[in-house]
Amino acid sequence: MVIYHLSDDNIQTKISLKTLEDEYETLKKNVTVEDIETKRSLKTLKDENEALKKNLTGGDLVKIDSEEEQKFLEEKVKNKMRIYEDMFWIGLTDSEEEDKWIWVDGSLLNKSLSFWFEGEPNNVITEDPEGEHCVRMGKKGGAKDLKCWFDKSCNIPQRSICEKPAQTGHLQDVCV
Repeated sequence: MVIYHLSDDNIQTKISLKTLEDEYETLKKNVTVEDIETKRSLKTLKDENEALKKNLTGGDLVKIDSEEEQKFLEEKVKNKMRIYEDMFWIGLTDSEEEDKWIWVDGSLLNKSLSFWFEGEPNNVITEDPEGEHCVRMGKKGGAKDLKCWFDKSCNIPQRSICEKPAQTGHLQDVCV
């Protein structure tokens, strides 16, 4: 069973999204979309990831492992975006070595399973002279081809998508 928590919406795939049950049954993860705009003191992606780990007990910024997971998250994120720049951090960075994209678990990005928007990553230095070394996702109105990843300065506050392994037990024990 997969339970997703996106801001105010609690969605259990086997109940609320019966039409997607078979397609997303293999996504054995909890995903939380958390608005960090209310946490202005958290200025960096690294700080946000540490806070998410602490709050979620074993959680981390999301690692997108499949096209199905990207499709599901893109669908949910596009409905949460209020303006174009209202995107969500995912757990991907090239902060250690330029163009070597690494997930928060230390694994390399599989380039055949990436969803960069056209022209991305571009490492623009307009907002931050250090460049853009973290990844956010989202396209207001949706991305028909699922390509909605953008590199961005890690110092820019954004909302984030977090995941942790699914827990067994009663629903109230999982979604607090």
